[in-house]
Amino acid sequence: MKSFKENLLKKKFPILILLMFAFLKTCFGQNTTNQAVTLNGTDGYVAIPNATTLCPTTGLTIEAWVYPSEISSTAMTIVSKNYSTSYFLGIESSGRVFFNPIGSATFRSRETSTIPVNKWTHIAGTYDGSTTTIYINGQLDTSTVEIWGDVGVNSDSLLIGADRFLGSLIWHFKGKLDNVRIWGTAKTAATIQQNRFIPLEVFSPTGQYTNLRASFQFDGDLINFSGIGFSVQGYPRGGATFENYLNKAVNYMDYNNSLVLNGTTDHFTVANNSSAGLNPTSEITLEAWIKRDMTGVQPTAQSIVNKSGGTSRVDYCLVLFSNGQIGFGLNSETFFIQTPSLVTNSEWTHIAATYSTITGTGIIYVNGNQAATGVFPGFPLIHNNMDNLYIGGAGATDYSSSRFKGQIDGVKIWSSKRSLTQIRENMYKGNTFEAGLTHFYFDKYTNAIYAGGVRIYTANTFAGSAHISSSHLNKNNEPTSPMLRDQTGGFYSENFTSSYRRFYVPDHDAAGITDSIYIAGAGTVSNLKVYVMMNHTYTGDMKLELTSPNGTMRYLLDRKGGNGNDIFTIFSDAADSVAAIYSDFNGNGITAPFSPSIKPDQLLSSFTGQNKEGWWKIRFIDNENGDIGYVHGWGLNLISSPESNLKLTAFIQGFYDSQTLKMKQDTMKVFLRSVIAPYNILDTSKALVDSTGTGNFKFKNISTGTAFFIVATHRNSIETWSSTAGIFGTDTLEFDFSTASGQAFGSNQIFKGGRYCIYNGDTNQDGIVDATDYALVNNDAHNFSQGYLKTDMNGDNVIDASDAVLVDNNANNFVAKITP
Repeated sequence: MKSFKENLLKKKFPILILLMFAFLKTCFGQNTTNQAVTLNGTDGYVAIPNATTLCPTTGLTIEAWVYPSEISSTAMTIVSKNYSTSYFLGIESSGRVFFNPIGSATFRSRETSTIPVNKWTHIAGTYDGSTTTIYINGQLDTSTVEIWGDVGVNSDSLLIGADRFLGSLIWHFKGKLDNVRIWGTAKTAATIQQNRFIPLEVFSPTGQYTNLRASFQFDGDLINFSGIGFSVQGYPRGGATFENYLNKAVNYMDYNNSLVLNGTTDHFTVANNSSAGLNPTSEITLEAWIKRDMTGVQPTAQSIVNKSGGTSRVDYCLVLFSNGQIGFGLNSETFFIQTPSLVTNSEWTHIAATYSTITGTGIIYVNGNQAATGVFPGFPLIHNNMDNLYIGGAGATDYSSSRFKGQIDGVKIWSSKRSLTQIRENMYKGNTFEAGLTHFYFDKYTNAIYAGGVRIYTANTFAGSAHISSSHLNKNNEPTSPMLRDQTGGFYSENFTSSYRRFYVPDHDAAGITDSIYIAGAGTVSNLKVYVMMNHTYTGDMKLELTSPNGTMRYLLDRKGGNGNDIFTIFSDAADSVAAIYSDFNGNGITAPFSPSIKPDQLLSSFTGQNKEGWWKIRFIDNENGDIGYVHGWGLNLISSPESNLKLTAFIQGFYDSQTLKMKQDTMKVFLRSVIAPYNILDTSKALVDSTGTGNFKFKNISTGTAFFIVATHRNSIETWSSTAGIFGTDTLEFDFSTASGQAFGSNQIFKGGRYCIYNGDTNQDGIVDATDYALVNNDAHNFSQGYLKTDMNGDNVIDASDAVLVDNNANNFVAKITP
């Protein structure tokens, strides 16, 4: 067996000393929300209290995605710290961008560079103390050296969507804004282009994200998700609302990114702590998607993931060798197995390795197939040093040259040995939140880890030029990873039958290549959906044909998407976008990879009523030279149940702010129960309830016309039943607990700031708020506990006296659940 150490190039470097903090928050699957703030042009805006992070002095970049519904006859503000004394970015009545970095020193875009209405456009302004530049859609528009000096600094609040003048608000924005970001430096054209589609959430930013001062994503909240002032929260004023883009194949935001590494200087470091889930001892499963870059010089050994430190200390590791072998090692390579040369191309490959002390057996899987196995003598425990985790590199100085060259995505660390079936069922999933799992996804939440269903922010580091890919940039060397991320159900919860055959599509070949899936059993087709996972560098070359067993053929995609990269989507008649729309970089149409779902070119309802049994075929046809396609898999759901959507409004007592009339968003679970005793559960759903108290709960197992009680539950709230029965007469039902106490069974709500709210304080979820709940909160408060805990009654991630007081009051008032 070849030693792990023998394959590593040795180059010493000092260990990074990381100052670590952990901040825990509700764990939502990546991209579970994609919203934009909508402003009415008259009194709507967002106010953010002044903070040091919002006051750069020597350099500045302001960027935002804008969607004006009209151009004002005066002007419209995008971002302002006060036009007269500090920085400002906006749109003039002519439609030109105007940018002021120092106060009362306006610089305009070119006369021909006007911002269109009813279309998303990316705008950025940069200033380095002597040069002022405006970029539109990532391209240089114009620049000047006529403005100089420090960035204007004041103590004013930051306003988004309005400015102030002599004590009054002016220049209100009308339309939508998203992903407003402020940097404390003048970003380069390349960086603006690279990051404009990526919703950055980088706490303690490092690498190319250094000096990211603020990032407002407007995903149902107004929190600054970056920089030293990450806890700063904005406040909506007037007509400021949110528009949900979930499940819309939007062209201004990525849904699926990955970590990009150059093989020499790059890696990503995850600071270890007791909550991070990085220290399994008796069992472990490591998983990752990798795409090696085979151009130029290849490092002899390329670390995929390892926990290491010191000179040669490695608790566990996954490594790719230059000859295509995969290695899995434990306890500083004392125990090590490796595969034959299986990774021989530059396509995405799924790697997994498992070990258990029960059997002492280590196993490596490649693309869901067993590739190597071995028994580790003595059935050893896994070493448990508190070293950091490294993705694409190593902390042990002996192995510092083992840098990965290419892309990595979907890193998972389990404290259990996963079975082959479990690995196959979950390898494409991007929203798995289970006990004993820590995982990393390099899209949207780029500086977070997820441990046992809790999102944890740590002092992670982007070393060297490590960065996040952008699926909308059409970089041929940074293809989309095969993780289809439809967060509302679809690919994950429905009964898709899949083919994971992996193959190249013949280039410029009218015959194409066909793959088949056999469906057995009686039944007819209803609500057909098809998913496709395919890398291709020019989707406009491709035709995708689906043929049923009786010979009916329909085009899923017919040479659409232009020069866009990749097809990772669910084709569904219910989607709100059409693949037939041509796409480009300037906000027109729907862009590849079309995530999460699009309408096919020809409706799938043509198959409805046909017998499902037999061979279903899909044909991939590449019509032009020069761009190669690679299929990772596809699947179909022939009898998908139509979803029923419950739009539920429910405010949680401690999470609701009676001053702002907004709620700190959190996850709730809703049960639909029969109206007949013993009130059996008919269906369940979990969803995020946003700052307006509203969540969209999807149900698949409830029949139209069936009556049910709505039962709202939450991690520390009293289970609350609706007072009346609901029925899905159509696919959508709305219910609002907050309008009256009588909306809840037994009027079991509390009035607060104009709204009726669900009681919270039931820490142990036994249906009553009592001394036991108070003791749990009081203990955590004495221990200065922080994070996403059941004892946090107001959602501020700090357990203190305010939480204890709420529980004590509800206990004294004998608050308990009331049921029929």
